[in-house]
Amino acid sequence: MGERTRELLILLAGDIFFFFISLWLTLLVRYLSWPTTELFLLHFWPFLLLTGVWLAIFYLAGLYDKHTVFLKSLLFSRILNTQVVNIIVAALLFLIVPFAIAPKTNLIIYLVISIILIGWWRLRLFNQLSSKQESFDAPPLVYPTYKELALSIPRPQVNFSLISRIIYPLSLLFKYF
Repeated sequence: MGERTRELLILLAGDIFFFFISLWLTLLVRYLSWPTTELFLLHFWPFLLLTGVWLAIFYLAGLYDKHTVFLKSLLFSRILNTQVVNIIVAALLFLIVPFAIAPKTNLIIYLVISIILIGWWRLRLFNQLSSKQESFDAPPLVYPTYKELALSIPRPQVNFSLISRIIYPLSLLFKYF
């Protein structure tokens, strides 16, 4: 399995997991007691359908694209906007499809909790689980050119060209000290 496929599977599994943790926490907050199995299952089936729809919306919003792993500054606003769209779609589905529940208050609570959890998952926890921690410590000023530095890195990352533009001038500056 390729690295990208592994990242996507971790991302997808985490999204599904945190969608359902958000549901459980929503029921806990809404009813101020531990959700019973019956209450959770009553909400589980409609939210299972919604989770499938929400994952498709996440995909359409680009939250499974490769660049979302690297563009952390834009990720939270994209998650926030996508979750607002998800809640609107959920409200429309609850109006159209005759479910046994009509969770108006639960959707608002769910929106807040899921934004927090999905944001935490995507911005903090995912990086810890998905990255293979390979450390590369280059001694300062050992590499006379940034190209030699690039060749010595086991896996150059996407932002290497930006970093090399910083390292190379600094190496020239410190070369004379």
